[in-house]
Amino acid sequence: FFYTHTPPSPILSGLVGSEMCIRDRLETNVRHTGHVGTAEFDLYQEAFPRYLRGQRGLSKNTEKVYMADLRSFRQYLVNENLCLVDMDRQTLRGFLAWLSTDGKGAHQGYARVSVARKLTVVRAFYRFLVQEGLFRSTPVPSGQSFKVKLTKTLPKFLGQREASQLMDMPDEDTVIGVRDKAILETLYACGIRLAEIHGLNVTDINFSRKEIVVNGKGSKERLVLFGRSTSDALECYIHRARRELEASPCHALFLNRYGGRLSRRSYEKIVRRYSALLENQSDI
Repeated sequence: FFYTHTPPSPILSGLVGSEMCIRDRLETNVRHTGHVGTAEFDLYQEAFPRYLRGQRGLSKNTEKVYMADLRSFRQYLVNENLCLVDMDRQTLRGFLAWLSTDGKGAHQGYARVSVARKLTVVRAFYRFLVQEGLFRSTPVPSGQSFKVKLTKTLPKFLGQREASQLMDMPDEDTVIGVRDKAILETLYACGIRLAEIHGLNVTDINFSRKEIVVNGKGSKERLVLFGRSTSDALECYIHRARRELEASPCHALFLNRYGGRLSRRSYEKIVRRYSALLENQSDI
């Protein structure tokens, strides 16, 4: 890779001249802050979300994950007195080792899946730095030479009989039971993700066409269809249970007992609570 001589990005417009000029500026920053390149890193880090949203089309939730993972990389650079231009095979190898052994602190490391995700974020960050003009090409070693091997496990699934039993678990004589029934039916019939059902609003449902507008990954909209049983469960919930739960005007489809949008964690708890009642299906 090469450092550019005249970075086009306005983020570090003061970094002009040769690669020695860039490195001198980073080293000067060390003398003033005590850490290598933290000011420059923070400027690029601040601009990174705009790249993720505008060019990668990532959702806000994915953006939050990326930024949290990037902070781990920043912490490693600070610990080792390194800066962005020090990226090479040795730096990357050290970062991955640190994540696995002490990334969380107190001699606790991250799981392999988390390490792999953080590596993906670092690669994306350096592609952004190339675009911003700090590098002519990414200095991060290729994915072929640096891969985090993950153990792939088969997903657990329900058979038709178990799925039918799960749908019948909620107590439809209670407000919460009617809501939970509608949630389970929607998840099962539409195959939508946790983040997608969490973001559903009442206006997203078209009962006449039996379809729901879903905002998926990258803020992309798509239509999902549902059948009669799901339609019945949703109509019962909206016209009965939801009215009792709604304390004040709220667009969210599924509400908690206080009248606000049901949290992601609550969806997980609902599915786990009912699935735990199924034989040999305690973890779905």
